[in-house]
Amino acid sequence: MTDIKPNNKTVTATDMLAELVSIDSVNPDMPNGGKGEQEYSDWLIRFGNQIGLETSQEEILNGRSNAILELRPTGATQTLLIDIHLDTVPIGGQLSSLSPVIENQRVYGRGSCDVKGAMVSALLALEELLTDPPQRTSIVLVGTIDEEYLKRGANAISNQSDIAAAIVGEPTDLQPVVAHKGVLRWQIDTIGKAAHTANPELGTNAIYGMIDVINYLRDNHSITHPTLRHPLCGDGTLTVSVISGGIQVNIVPEQCTIDIDRRLLPNEDPLTVWKEIKNELENLCAEQERVGTEVTYHNPFLAETGIETSATEPIVQACLDAASKVGSPQELQGVPFSTDASPLNKHGTPCVVLGPGSIAQAHSAIEYVEMKQVVTCAQLYKRIVKSFDDETD
Repeated sequence: MTDIKPNNKTVTATDMLAELVSIDSVNPDMPNGGKGEQEYSDWLIRFGNQIGLETSQEEILNGRSNAILELRPTGATQTLLIDIHLDTVPIGGQLSSLSPVIENQRVYGRGSCDVKGAMVSALLALEELLTDPPQRTSIVLVGTIDEEYLKRGANAISNQSDIAAAIVGEPTDLQPVVAHKGVLRWQIDTIGKAAHTANPELGTNAIYGMIDVINYLRDNHSITHPTLRHPLCGDGTLTVSVISGGIQVNIVPEQCTIDIDRRLLPNEDPLTVWKEIKNELENLCAEQERVGTEVTYHNPFLAETGIETSATEPIVQACLDAASKVGSPQELQGVPFSTDASPLNKHGTPCVVLGPGSIAQAHSAIEYVEMKQVVTCAQLYKRIVKSFDDETD
């Protein structure tokens, strides 16, 4: 199970993961972004061709393609999607670089945990399924672009009507995740009047105006009301995460901008939440004149719903059955982060998020994944496919 044969030579799963880590697939739309996902996508196509899968690519953005690997048994009547994203966040130090380090049965490096370890698990599972395929279920592995930014790769495949269910690979420590939060992100500007700081009374300080906006958001929206608390995901949260304002130390700042990140509970609608906060701030400015500057509210640049998949769904039952057979965790979990399951679930696809590694290592300066989990996850993915095939018979 731990050996593969790309390019007609046997390498270990560890070697394979190290090779994937060495590929620059840093999302180019992020600060300090990299080359993007194309080299990684091309690698997957080559690998799929070598082991005998049907392969194709779909260019989603210029020079950035989803990679599609398919196992379609004769007579299959349904499709199980495995979604594993290709992009990573920027590198961040020696142990989160593109130079993999193998030590103590771990692979260190950017993307090892989030989420190239899961990709190795999925490829190992598919290789075994080629010799022991399901009877009724086609397996489509899609390596998606842009998960770390706007999820445009997953959005491109989300409305395919033939997908019965999906496994989304993310670092969950092999725990089946059936609920996670959504994400709402937008900007607010305060507009004042520039003046020389020798005569600040002649201007209107946009930063001072933004302080009132930030204080209101912190005091009233940092966390959702306890009545909204979700049994698996906890509370919704709001964070002012970026601020910029002013152009020079001796000029009263004319403009200030903040970026806001709101984590949504599965039953919250992104645009409803945005409109409610916008209306509250408009009323604050009008009634109390606390801000003293013009306030501009930008439309959200990201609005993703959360997910919640019923425990009775066949894909959830298949995960629990598979977990019992490989000895991995069987308790259904919720997590605070968002995944490619958001656009898939929005179009009606039941999803389970599952993969090797811990979210604590994802995006960190010391990113790694335990190879024992990668290999166990490969068996888990394989057994989920077989159980799902039986569950939906």
